[in-house]
Amino acid sequence: MAGHRWDIFLSYAHEEYREAEKLRDYLRRHRTSDDRTPVVFLDESKEGIRPGADWAQALREGIRHSRFFVPLYSRAYFNKHMCRNELTEALNVRDAPPGWIIPVLLEQVSEIPITASHIQYLPVTNPDWSERLRDLLGLTTRPVRRALAVSRPPGTVYASLTATCEVRVDDDFAEQVTIRAEPASVGLNGTLTMRARAGVAAFTDLSFTAPTPLVRLVAEAPGHEPGVSDAFEVRAQATRPPAAHGTRMAVRGQPVFLPDGQALAVCSDEALVLSRYGQSEHVELRTGPRLTATGATCLAVADWTGRVVLTPPTTVFDAPGKGLTVPGALAFEGDTLYAGMWNGQIWTVSAGQPPAPHLRHPAGVQALAVHEGVLLVAGHDGRLAVYDKTDLVAEHEVEPLIRGLRGHEGCAVVVGERHVYRVDLDPPRMIRDQLGSGPIAGAWMGESLTVIVHEDGTGLWFDAELAVRAAFRIPAGARPVGADRWGKTVVLDYPGGTRALARDGRVVYTTEAGALAISPDGEHLAMTGPRGITVVPVIDVLPPDEVPPGEGAS
Repeated sequence: MAGHRWDIFLSYAHEEYREAEKLRDYLRRHRTSDDRTPVVFLDESKEGIRPGADWAQALREGIRHSRFFVPLYSRAYFNKHMCRNELTEALNVRDAPPGWIIPVLLEQVSEIPITASHIQYLPVTNPDWSERLRDLLGLTTRPVRRALAVSRPPGTVYASLTATCEVRVDDDFAEQVTIRAEPASVGLNGTLTMRARAGVAAFTDLSFTAPTPLVRLVAEAPGHEPGVSDAFEVRAQATRPPAAHGTRMAVRGQPVFLPDGQALAVCSDEALVLSRYGQSEHVELRTGPRLTATGATCLAVADWTGRVVLTPPTTVFDAPGKGLTVPGALAFEGDTLYAGMWNGQIWTVSAGQPPAPHLRHPAGVQALAVHEGVLLVAGHDGRLAVYDKTDLVAEHEVEPLIRGLRGHEGCAVVVGERHVYRVDLDPPRMIRDQLGSGPIAGAWMGESLTVIVHEDGTGLWFDAELAVRAAFRIPAGARPVGADRWGKTVVLDYPGGTRALARDGRVVYTTEAGALAISPDGEHLAMTGPRGITVVPVIDVLPPDEVPPGEGAS
């Protein structure tokens, strides 16, 4: 066992990852006999297995080159082949000193393997189990260090908009840093606990609920005295009056831009109102709108009864047939609309042409995408079907609830409630990933980027390779409801009716007035005002710090 690279190897079942992580953090709050932070092998951490490494070999080396082996016994642990292998590997290490294996019993188990039954474990039901483990590992309590250094958010800080802050800690310190605001009435939101990396804990998605003239940020971390930032002001959102020019519609409802960004539709419970170049057109809807989609030049709106409106020119299609003719999904290829119904019937609709049945998907339709003649259908059976025109060529197991589906060059991206998927079309292959944590509340899929928001308010932008481009945090229960063509600037719907605009991982505008939509080119907003819907340049609602020099309302 010569040449120790790690002080402690934590062996655990992945169901107990949180317990392992908490134990790792507890141990790292102490010091080794040579006065340093203990190095703990945890396979999913930066001190565990490196990306691209042979994980089986990495685990063997981690066990053989650790001073102590600490298995976390549980029912799941002994049911896992890999956990049993790790324990066997530790028992077979040559020249291991007595007491180098220290088991921790997380819960009662029916039987411990006979090869390990002679080793006394520490049950977590003992009140002092963690202190006894610390002493057996030869660790001592970490002395209090210097105070944390807390920076104030840069620039002008506005209520409800994203702010950032950095907290500097000891270089070898990798524990969690927690931040709060004084006074608490300012309402600090965002990710309030971060792990320090390279001596810095970066808080990038903070926001304040209320304007307050004097605010300080207070950071706290184990082993350090609290740090306090310089005082700063949180101002009310300062936006310039909207420009006097632009489209105005004396109607209320949800605005939707047509693909050219020059025309606007407003969806209400009774009608679709179209405004193009000063001319208005009313098209009857039988219920409130259920779905919208945009093609190369066309907009499609479907209501709950199966009525589909395609414009321009305006074409109205009422889905025939019995059963659930509720629209499940709309997708364009160019200006040809594919309308899929809950009953599985998929129609093609083109402006000025009679609708035509395309195919019937036996499991119904909840999501559609079409790209270069390949049609992807997510049914209600938790499977994704791939059709070459009308021929079924592949199927993939995904999950019952699909939040979004979009075709890309040679692949498709699927967003479920629990995972995201990249589906390669030729040859057929699927990659599943869990971006973020917890259930996904909503998704919006652009040509370049997809944005997802989890139920806890954490959000991510990622591309077709499932590579994360930016992250943010907003109130729990919020969801994306619109975006520009590329998915870079996103409209968010908060609980309580507030709408927000986010880009580059930051919330840059919020409004409680109601409806909000962004044009496909990301240059204009349609927003509710006292006289209905008004279209204004995006730069007219941004805080001054976000407006490029030389631009803005004149």
